[in-house]
Amino acid sequence: MKKIIEIGAIILSSISYSQVGINTEEPNGNTLLHISERLGLANPLSEIQKKGIIIPRLTEEQRDEITTTSLDSGLLIYNTTEDRFNYWNSTKQEWESILVGEVPDKATFEDIDCSDIEVKGTYYVRTELTPSHYLIIPLDVAQEGEYTVIARTTNGYNFFTSGRFLAPGKYTLRVPGQGTPLLRQLGDVVTININGTEIPCATTVNITIPRKKVLHAGTSAYSAWNNASRNMMDAPINFGTTAESKIKTEGFEHTNVATSASDLVSALNAAEKPDIVIIGYGLVLTTAANNALVNYLNQGGVVIMFGEMTSVEDFMRSIFNNNSITSQTRNAAGALYQLSNTDDIILNGPFGDIRGESWGEDATPTRILENLPTEDITIYSGATALNSTTSYSGVSMFKHNTLNLFWVGDGGFISSGAIESGIPTGNTINPFATNSAYQPIVNPSYGAAGNGYYLGATSVVNSILFANVLAWALDKAEYNRINTTP
Repeated sequence: MKKIIEIGAIILSSISYSQVGINTEEPNGNTLLHISERLGLANPLSEIQKKGIIIPRLTEEQRDEITTTSLDSGLLIYNTTEDRFNYWNSTKQEWESILVGEVPDKATFEDIDCSDIEVKGTYYVRTELTPSHYLIIPLDVAQEGEYTVIARTTNGYNFFTSGRFLAPGKYTLRVPGQGTPLLRQLGDVVTININGTEIPCATTVNITIPRKKVLHAGTSAYSAWNNASRNMMDAPINFGTTAESKIKTEGFEHTNVATSASDLVSALNAAEKPDIVIIGYGLVLTTAANNALVNYLNQGGVVIMFGEMTSVEDFMRSIFNNNSITSQTRNAAGALYQLSNTDDIILNGPFGDIRGESWGEDATPTRILENLPTEDITIYSGATALNSTTSYSGVSMFKHNTLNLFWVGDGGFISSGAIESGIPTGNTINPFATNSAYQPIVNPSYGAAGNGYYLGATSVVNSILFANVLAWALDKAEYNRINTTP
């Protein structure tokens, strides 16, 4: 009861005098709150209370979660990350540190080469950062002094360090991370601030994508089940968790080849569905397979289709609910098609910018689709071959704008023959090329002769395009999530 009476007295005092006093009945007239160090100056037996006051102690991440307004100017907290008092400056719209004593000299730096900044560690959603997660920032110190480096993301984690450079020179600064990535997203942009100045570097932390299940459908050589295309998928330098990996992912779990439409239907109707389906030459789509594919796509599944089969016409009619869509076979083996200048992950992706380059048809004429609703798709190549004098209307490659579907009208688009890596010898077959490390590369000697083009004299980018498509597919499989929970 005593505590309640004391609290009530403070409230009544506040109402009566617009002031609150603790350990004093006579608060200073210039204060709203006066905390006295003595129990009563009139009492000769009173002792100095050897106690202080503690204001809220917050980490920098907790501080940044405060929703501030212009009325909060001067709001005070103790920042345990910096070990300094911070106050909110409404004019600058930022938290500022209170420096006690003499203001230290700040180090100054030469221009920073952003390409030298490195992100270390493997980052997962909802997994707290450890000492293995840090930034490497090379600095050319022009003047000795103190430094504070804060690298922020908007996804629940940051990087921080501070200290003093004792002399000018070149240094490699390690900036530890702290916090937990909260959201699934392809990349987190990191803004880096050194001694209060933001440096113009677009550094990105890539959240690692968990392993995805891939169903290979069609003849094995044309659906990435084996040979060079499979090796490219499984090479950590392309898709892995190493520092050199182009795409940060735990990789692929390959499931058995579906060689028939009934195999495909069973896989797509199973309780545990594949994250990604790769369809190549040799698979004939039935009505049941078309329906299963449409349902799978509508649920967020990802389909990469190298589809030159006649039955693809019915599939496209189902996808777009448009019976006017037709298909034709055009051109011949070794046909060359020019890619558009579309700036997206497929034509300008992590494995290369291939806008305006050429891809090569494998062995047979190309399946061309006509009367597609252009507002629903992104067209990457048309129906007219560069090495042909005949013009055609239609589409030979596109991506659906809302469903996770990529299609090209060549069943052997990723064919490399029986080789595990390297550049195939054929000029009009097997356009898929990789180097000895299984990285996708340009095939420099492809194409049929015609329309001013010589036999085997054109560079084609089939493997680079496929690698970019896989990066797109992983992104869609993770963030559209047919299987993964948010």
